[in-house]
Amino acid sequence: MDSNIGRKLDGRYEITELIGVGGMADVYKATDVMENRTVAVKILKAEYSENEEFVRRFRNESKAIAVLSHPNIVKIYDVGFNEDIQFIVMEYIDGITLKELLEQQGVLRWKDALKFVSQILKALQHAHDKGIVHRDIKPQNIMLFPDGTIKVMDFGIARFSRIDGKTLSDKTIGSVHYISPEQAKGEMTDERSDIYSVGVMLYEMLTGRKPFDGDNPVAIAVKHMQENAVPPREIMPSIPESLEEIVLHAMERSPARRYQSAAEMINDISAFKVNPSIVFGYKHSDVEDDPASTRFFNPVVSDFEEEEEEDDEDEEYYDDEEEDDDEEDEPKKRSYVIPILLAVTVAVVIIAAVVIAYSVINSFVGPESHNSNVMVQNFVGQSYARVRQEYSDKLTFNVKEEWSTEYPEGVIIDQSIVNKTVRQGVTIDITVSKGPRMIEVPDMSKKTESAAISELKSIGFLPVTKLKWDETGEVPEGMVMYTEPNAGKMHAAGSQITVFISQGQVENQVKVPDVIGMTKIRL
Repeated sequence: MDSNIGRKLDGRYEITELIGVGGMADVYKATDVMENRTVAVKILKAEYSENEEFVRRFRNESKAIAVLSHPNIVKIYDVGFNEDIQFIVMEYIDGITLKELLEQQGVLRWKDALKFVSQILKALQHAHDKGIVHRDIKPQNIMLFPDGTIKVMDFGIARFSRIDGKTLSDKTIGSVHYISPEQAKGEMTDERSDIYSVGVMLYEMLTGRKPFDGDNPVAIAVKHMQENAVPPREIMPSIPESLEEIVLHAMERSPARRYQSAAEMINDISAFKVNPSIVFGYKHSDVEDDPASTRFFNPVVSDFEEEEEEDDEDEEYYDDEEEDDDEEDEPKKRSYVIPILLAVTVAVVIIAAVVIAYSVINSFVGPESHNSNVMVQNFVGQSYARVRQEYSDKLTFNVKEEWSTEYPEGVIIDQSIVNKTVRQGVTIDITVSKGPRMIEVPDMSKKTESAAISELKSIGFLPVTKLKWDETGEVPEGMVMYTEPNAGKMHAAGSQITVFISQGQVENQVKVPDVIGMTKIRL
């Protein structure tokens, strides 16, 4: 029997059951008797409570998540530290993990995968803005509500990236299937390490496979450091090419070649949603351009190959000696020196001429002409993907999304600077439409007119009423017959919905014409 079950922490958190077991801590379901709510309590395991390193890391988690407040991050309510027990009280999530969903479904539709990933990236961007790197992003740490909302949890090995440096324990932290190459090497990790892990998760969601697998954790880690994953479209050809670009760009082995922020990846995902045929032009290279990592990729040369190379070098050496002895070949060799000197001289003259010309032009035109200024047009009503593509090297966009019934998804609806000349690279706040918020039309049939109007308004519709005869005789006068759109249909919030009100049953009556003054014959 677990000794913690039935225990009441700080006189208010009554532990009822064990719901999760981790490497450092166990997670329990509990009742907060003061707030009358269900919570999750993470308790440091007894074997680690006397280990200063583990205690430090556990307390580091509480410091990290205490500064986070985001709808896609599990909330922290309370922390408790004493000699007897160390615990964190968190929001209780009644859902399943992304790992469980993947085990159930295998492969996700790309629209669902991007819906999840976008929320994860928004949560990470919030954490990164606070200087916190998660460093253990994996499907087990992503909780999923029934409505599709994502919650990122377990910042147990998060650290303040702007404060801490590389530590020895970096080499062993994290889940090997989702670990970034730099983390596997024991090097410094930053925000881009989380982005790599997100890329791996997106790869798995789209293909049903992990990009790298092996017989043991070391073999898998080496593959992360040295290999490129099989392109997703080779496994699942239905994946759009531009989405494959996003996945592989996030999974670049070199952090310098990856997305530099979660916001960058979110922007590309938004652009892809607007135009799935967009081409980003990222080059997924087999050659690392990060000098710090080249030591891991030195070619292994066998003894036989070394002997062959030495023989080749010896042959070239002896050939050179024979040519030196040949007096007829000597003038031909010397003849290369003059063309080389001439080429160098010409190059120097050209460079000097360019420098002089630039200086002269600069002196006449003045320094103002070299100010890289940009005229910011009115982008409202334009596609954000197109504007971003056109101005990506001129302006920096800080993007937020809002629901809109006026503008379709992906279209700019507001901007902080308009019709002004600004310095190149200046940051502009851009609001991009998420399209209309869609709501399911409830069944209003046989409700009173006032009740139907009140309910439809409360959920965001604009109801209008129309009277209609009831040919069936089933709906009493004054009651709702049906709505248009019909019940169960998805309809945009803020838009009009027609409610048809019964006038009662149709009476089979005939209108009597006016016959006064007419003769009997005409009748």
